[in-house]
Amino acid sequence: MDFPLEIVIRDIPRTAEIEQRIQDKVAKLASFYDRITRCRVVVESPAQAHHRKAPYQVHIELGLPGPEIIVKKETDQDLDNQDLNSVLRDAFDAARRQIQDRLDKLRRHPTLEKGEAPVEPSQEM
Repeated sequence: MDFPLEIVIRDIPRTAEIEQRIQDKVAKLASFYDRITRCRVVVESPAQAHHRKAPYQVHIELGLPGPEIIVKKETDQDLDNQDLNSVLRDAFDAARRQIQDRLDKLRRHPTLEKGEAPVEPSQEM
């Protein structure tokens, strides 16, 4: 990875395992799309969650050419067995899908990367 990675962990114990899992997932994203310029990952357990099963929230910000990609995922209250690994997986999967959607859009409209508006085909009669 040739870009800055910031990992913020709030209200849960910071472990080498969590950090390594995040670094691995970011590296996988970087191998999928090599134009990432920065990445910030926030993992937290909101304060109000301590009375229930502790849900997790994962927030990912990716700097790319064009608008940044922002993903926010949290545990599903209806699932009893959802853990931090599941939420991390879902968040990084969503980030990958957003990158893929952007790439698909750029393939259809190559001028979008330069900030130009797409030219729609004319409706001649």
